[in-house]
Amino acid sequence: MDNDMMELVVVEKIDAVSVFVKGDVGTILKEIDRRVWEVPRDIESEHGRKAVASLAYKVARSKTLLDDIGKALVADKKKEIKNVDGNRKKIRDTLDTLRDDYRKPLTEFEEAEKRKKEEEDKLERERLQAMAAELQKYGVVMSFVDLAMLSEGEYQAQLEKAKSDHEAEQKRIEDERIARENEAKRLKAEAERLEKLRQEQEDRERAENEKLIAEEKKLADERAAIQAEKKALEDEKRKEQERKEREAFEKQAAENAKIKAEADRIEKEKAEAAKKLRIEKLRPDREKLAAFAQFLQEGMTYPELSTPVGDAILKQAVTQIYDIGEEILQELEKL
Repeated sequence: MDNDMMELVVVEKIDAVSVFVKGDVGTILKEIDRRVWEVPRDIESEHGRKAVASLAYKVARSKTLLDDIGKALVADKKKEIKNVDGNRKKIRDTLDTLRDDYRKPLTEFEEAEKRKKEEEDKLERERLQAMAAELQKYGVVMSFVDLAMLSEGEYQAQLEKAKSDHEAEQKRIEDERIARENEAKRLKAEAERLEKLRQEQEDRERAENEKLIAEEKKLADERAAIQAEKKALEDEKRKEQERKEREAFEKQAAENAKIKAEADRIEKEKAEAAKKLRIEKLRPDREKLAAFAQFLQEGMTYPELSTPVGDAILKQAVTQIYDIGEEILQELEKL
């Protein structure tokens, strides 16, 4: 491949006016198309796939170079912008199609490879999921990363160990269950035996208690009859004693009342005689004291004073003197 084929478009050899204004763009596009399809496509090898990708990239780059030349020409040739833009679009569309058409086998190959890879990944995930589920049935949990690192032999060894451990654990659980059931049966039988013994003991104790209760009731009835008879005799004896005591008390009370009445009469006569004697002895003093009290209240002459202070003192003294006379009269009433 010569140097011109290294690049599909040599910018220095392009006359922008000829290409975009005079219509030479078709010639250039045909030349690019020719050069592209002259290159055989090999997608079976890594080198061939890289060559196809490289040439498709050159087509895209040629599109960019030609489009840039058109842009520059538009800047200088405003009046021809419509024609230039149309040619630019034609260039883009034609070269995009050329790029896609030329690259199509490679694109299809890559898409097929991608689908193949996705399918392989899916199958691998399903395989790992199946392995993980298989192990999990026996109580072993492993991540996909750890499972992916195991060889088939290692996985089978791991699976066999999980099965063996699981079976041993299940046997242990079953043995424990059977042991628990047997122990439960033994405890139930023991409980039934003890319940029977307890019931028999309760029946014996109930019979003995009923017998004791009957005997105690008989004794209680006998004691009650004796107590009732004894109480009746005691009540009769007590009533007779109370009657005698009441008659003696009433007789003594009547005698005491008679004696007290006579003593009260004599005491009253003595008190009256003593009072008369005392009054008779006190008669002169009573008369003198009564006359003195009357003098204090009515017969005393008081001086006439000229000052309020003196009047107040005299008034207070008169009140006290009157009260003394009143007190004397009250005491005489008591005699």
